[in-house]
Amino acid sequence: MTPSFKGFGLEMVWFAQQEREAYRRLFLNKKFASFRELMDEVGHVDEIIYSVQESFHLNRDEAFYIYQTLFPLAFGMCIAAALFEMNFTPEYISEVLGKACRNAILGLRIGAHFGEEVVPAKDIVLPMDPDTLVEKSLQSVRNSNVDRLLSILIDQDKLVSSLRMNPRYLKDSDWASLESLLDRVYCKFTSVLKSKYPSLTPSERRLCVLLKLDFPIRSMSLMLGISPTSVTKSKQRLKARFGGNSPEDTVKTL
Repeated sequence: MTPSFKGFGLEMVWFAQQEREAYRRLFLNKKFASFRELMDEVGHVDEIIYSVQESFHLNRDEAFYIYQTLFPLAFGMCIAAALFEMNFTPEYISEVLGKACRNAILGLRIGAHFGEEVVPAKDIVLPMDPDTLVEKSLQSVRNSNVDRLLSILIDQDKLVSSLRMNPRYLKDSDWASLESLLDRVYCKFTSVLKSKYPSLTPSERRLCVLLKLDFPIRSMSLMLGISPTSVTKSKQRLKARFGGNSPEDTVKTL
């Protein structure tokens, strides 16, 4: 098994080991009708299949068969890590997936000898070097997992959870709690915001806090004590202060 393809299995199991609670929330609290549905939830199916195809000189259907064969094995290790707190070394994961891959390829060759057909996979058109493609996809997976984990941490906060259900006007102590939460989760968010945009008013900084927490406009209007129309106008002024960039996109990167 080549390093590019192996990386996805290693990444899956690593995340399940390092962030067990987040993994359980993301993948083990849902019902999936098939492994393909689960594979689509994990993402990057086409990129992985393309990588397998190029790495082992297989056609698309054969590459899909290989991935479909190995995915339950990798997912089983993820379940063992997330639910039973088992730990697997990268060497062990690599060895297990490598042997399974070789056996699957051998099975393909034996099947072809006896005229067996492989279940077709959908068309894939990805004109990129497979190693580069997989590395870019792995980075996307890492970022996606981190974003999900941070969202879970935010939503577990009692005040945030309460405000999502019943938004209300916020007192100074509430604002202090929200800012402290963002500073803990997003590494001194409010300090970075003040440093990069020192001309922001206190009310504009509070709007940025609510944008970072991804509250809808109606909820923000109640928490700020202004009308939804005023919230929209305040966002427009923020856009001008951010050099024409979207306020949502700007605070997301901080």
